[in-house]
Amino acid sequence: MSFLMMASNSVCTIGFVLLLMTLSVDDYANDMGETAFKENCGACHDLKQNSTGPSLVYISDRYPETKREAFLAWVKSPGKKNPDMIQMPAITYLDNDTLAAIHLYILDVSKDQKQEGEKPKFAPYKPPQRPYPQVLRHYLPFTSPASIAIALNSELTVVWDTTIAKLRYVYPTGADFDGEKRREENAKAIMYTEESDVLFSFVDNKEIMFKGYQLIKGEPEFHYQVGNVEVKERIHLGSNERSFVREFTITGVKQDVALTLDHSSPSSIRLNGKPLTDDNVHLSPEQVSSFSIEVEL
Repeated sequence: MSFLMMASNSVCTIGFVLLLMTLSVDDYANDMGETAFKENCGACHDLKQNSTGPSLVYISDRYPETKREAFLAWVKSPGKKNPDMIQMPAITYLDNDTLAAIHLYILDVSKDQKQEGEKPKFAPYKPPQRPYPQVLRHYLPFTSPASIAIALNSELTVVWDTTIAKLRYVYPTGADFDGEKRREENAKAIMYTEESDVLFSFVDNKEIMFKGYQLIKGEPEFHYQVGNVEVKERIHLGSNERSFVREFTITGVKQDVALTLDHSSPSSIRLNGKPLTDDNVHLSPEQVSSFSIEVEL
């Protein structure tokens, strides 16, 4: 009898330990999913209302737990499914475990929630009242639908195009940009435009693979690949309220690189803190591995 009681107690103990381990794993997955969602998805997705992107209720309805693989495939290679939403950039820099944790978090937080009213089509953009910098998705003229706006402060917003992995232009934060409407007014509002087709000579006539971005202290660091060359570009406010900095980390370069900074509008450009007198610069593989460009308007 004592032997049976001991065996029974052992089974109960093992079961309790396994239950604790299961709860611990689920809690960890939820915490990881919440953190990853807030860092990579929270700027565009609200819980119950469609905003820049669809609500979490909308997503969980279309991608329940049984469709996790379809969810992973979508975020890695999104198209334009909803005509009322702008196209989402691919998230290829997060591994499957992290994406699965994000999906688990979306399902968990939207459980028993109900979708609220739809956002009107092409509603005028109003900057949210939250600290800068802000990574924003809204309708932008003179660039691709998959472009991202980075509001650095109340004066400067930088537009970065994920389709060509390149900075397009800078405009005043809060300017009334409205997609294809008001094009003439929008064109006059732009403060700075990069006019060269490519920034780096190693990009010329080569396929660009955008691999997503991550937020570092709220500042976006874009990742892309050109052949064997990997590029990371982080954008943040510069030394004053009218300047911005682009910090580059580049690996895989084997020869000198031509850097072309042809641009519109008067501005001062500094490479690693030193003023440039020419918009065309040649960098050695060592120099191009890590450098910064500051543009003051």
